[in-house]
Amino acid sequence: MIEKMRVAISKGPHSGDSKFYEVVHNILVERWNKNNTPLHCLTHSLNSRYYSHEWLQESPNCLPPHRDIEVSRERKKCIERYYSNSSERRSVNEEFASFSAVIDDFSDNDSMRDRGLMSPTKWWVIHGASTPTLQSLALSYLGTHLLLLVGAAILEIVNLSIDEPELESVLFTDEGGVGDETDMDV
Repeated sequence: MIEKMRVAISKGPHSGDSKFYEVVHNILVERWNKNNTPLHCLTHSLNSRYYSHEWLQESPNCLPPHRDIEVSRERKKCIERYYSNSSERRSVNEEFASFSAVIDDFSDNDSMRDRGLMSPTKWWVIHGASTPTLQSLALSYLGTHLLLLVGAAILEIVNLSIDEPELESVLFTDEGGVGDETDMDV
């Protein structure tokens, strides 16, 4: 995500403004660290889109969640908290291995192709039956997580200047910025 942001800024009106990049970068890192909880990492790991060829090709730095050490550590913590019984935990880990490594029932063409085309919730409904525990987790948490993100996306944009004074100072300046009288029809 940070790489996408860097590319977007380099193409946008603030392309030469490294201060703008720094402020936005710091906000993203701070929010990631704040939201980087075991449950968030489990939900991230169960999102089929993050394993799709399309998503992985968007940036040279993209990794599927099971190959990201930080996400993997937090995902394992979450599974350990949910499943204190070692045999249940092993079963869930085996299901996750099949899903993330695209083996067993996840290796068919439709399952692989649909990861990049379907919503993660629909993907799990269609392709997750062979891993019932993981499917249940995915349907429980992805549905909630995605609904929150859709609503949050709009609110994030609206509230950026309120929540992030540093970003506001970069975006809303008196030097030809938003709200400048020369931009208004009087």
